[in-house]
Amino acid sequence: MAVSIDYVGNRGRDNTGVIDINEGPLNAAGRVTRLGVNVFDPNGVLLPAAARNTTFVQFNQEQTLPSLDTDFNSLEVQLEKRLSSRWAGRVSYTLARARDVGAIIVDSDPRLDYGLSNFDNRHAFAASTNVDIWKGLGAGFVFRAYSGYPINEATGSDSNGDGTNNDRPTKGVNDLTLPIVSPVDARGVAIRNGISGEKQVILDGRFQYIWKVQRYQLGAFLEIYNLTNQVNLGNPTGARNSTQFLIPTVANDSRTAQLGLRVIF
Repeated sequence: MAVSIDYVGNRGRDNTGVIDINEGPLNAAGRVTRLGVNVFDPNGVLLPAAARNTTFVQFNQEQTLPSLDTDFNSLEVQLEKRLSSRWAGRVSYTLARARDVGAIIVDSDPRLDYGLSNFDNRHAFAASTNVDIWKGLGAGFVFRAYSGYPINEATGSDSNGDGTNNDRPTKGVNDLTLPIVSPVDARGVAIRNGISGEKQVILDGRFQYIWKVQRYQLGAFLEIYNLTNQVNLGNPTGARNSTQFLIPTVANDSRTAQLGLRVIF
């Protein structure tokens, strides 16, 4: 028997992202204003004189900023029984959190869009066992349960007029007919990836029989995925203007199986 406790941490510093440097503050109607060439390029470094009279909407620039920093932390606890008495097993639990900056709404302050990453999976439990049943007949099972990836709640339209359909709802503005499901920040804006996604529960099994014929080794196996035929729903859309807002419409694979033969010589 063995017990292990592991910590995994990752820090991303001064990451690079695409920033609209022509985006100004919101006006009274909640629409972005445009700074203009003389503001975002006062010294003529980015644009030649012939182009400075152009009226730009977005003017995107790749920038390396501390405000795009990311972090990941996880703690895994594992109990393992090594092979003895014809069986082995392992049980593990992982608590993790992944945060980054994405789906940027406020280009002048990307840190306002710092939140759970699209691949944040807070809880993960796994258990597996392998059993030598009798004279070459063996079986193995793997059970996994995940809390699921988060869902980003969005208006589903370009609410602030910045040219990108990634806006999240604002309290008092976008919740007149439909309440905001996500927690909101100090501005009253729904936090990024603020809705818990669909959990996943999966049990896979494998049965095999191996026998020796002179100098050859023959094997037959049956692998069954999603053994219990558990319905694992995919994440629904977080777009509030959709008739299927937060309504699951897809499911992951149902029970599937495959047979195999193997010859070793």
